[in-house]
Amino acid sequence: MAYTNLIKYLIIGIFSITLVDTLGAVASRKMNFKYIYLSFISIAIYILVAFFVSKEYILTNVLLTNAILGLYDCTIGLWLSIVLRANNGLTAEQIKELFTLKSSIAFIVISVFFGLIGFELSKI
Repeated sequence: MAYTNLIKYLIIGIFSITLVDTLGAVASRKMNFKYIYLSFISIAIYILVAFFVSKEYILTNVLLTNAILGLYDCTIGLWLSIVLRANNGLTAEQIKELFTLKSSIAFIVISVFFGLIGFELSKI
């Protein structure tokens, strides 16, 4: 089975999350809104990537792709939002707590959950 399209969808998802995290961090600071509101866009990305992956691949590939996206979002994406000083309303201690294994697992579980939704939507 060729995985070229799967890799393409993964790269598009990573690029989209990076775009949301960078532009969203700057916009939240400049326009003074809470960065957390942009999580709906990340959720949409998880669902859309899963939807398109589901059209060509099995559920295992969908869940793995979304798990990678969730891990990327909770590590690199979170780091980008902190470096770009997003308006997240968190203290330094709260930000430090976000970089834990428990937090990473939570992000991955959330991304996989929305991956399941995307998978189911592709079957309609």
